[in-house]
Amino acid sequence: MENIGKEPSIIHGTLHGPGYSAGSGLGSSYSLSNNQRFADSFHTFAVEWEPNVVRFYCDGILYKTRTPADLSQGQTWVFNQPFFILLNVAVGGGWPGNPDGTTVFPQTMQVDYVRVYRRSARSTTPVIHHQNPSTSSSSSSSISVSESWSLSAESESSPFDPLVAKPVNQPPAAINSSGGPSSITRPDSRT
Repeated sequence: MENIGKEPSIIHGTLHGPGYSAGSGLGSSYSLSNNQRFADSFHTFAVEWEPNVVRFYCDGILYKTRTPADLSQGQTWVFNQPFFILLNVAVGGGWPGNPDGTTVFPQTMQVDYVRVYRRSARSTTPVIHHQNPSTSSSSSSSISVSESWSLSAESESSPFDPLVAKPVNQPPAAINSSGGPSSITRPDSRT
């Protein structure tokens, strides 16, 4: 998920690989309605990443599914192996451009939690399902989970076996950037 300052209501979910990196990544965007800004409240961003499929969500809404069929001829799907999760505040670069007089410093990213789960059995069915409030009997939208997930370190025959993580049950951390190296600080007011 990427959110750039000049697009406060838009996020981008993008896959980068050999031949489809930087500005040629496989991307899609999601926009909040009514000029809402992502920075004004907490949101839940999710990625369901399984062999041969990656699904991008915002607040329980699936906004893009990517598979090897989305690649151009000659490009390689590289997402059937373990990767790392990286959270950072980046300022400048080719996209969206270098900082200027309108760039606000310092910048802060507040992260309430990061959770990583592994599906307990292989399936092609998405795990997260969003119920649209217009078709649901409830007056607000809701999210349901259709299958069980496991945090067990026991091995399955999957390319993702080495990638096992436990949920983070610690106070949120603020990741700050003041134009220099990033640092992680924990707010003193939360325990």
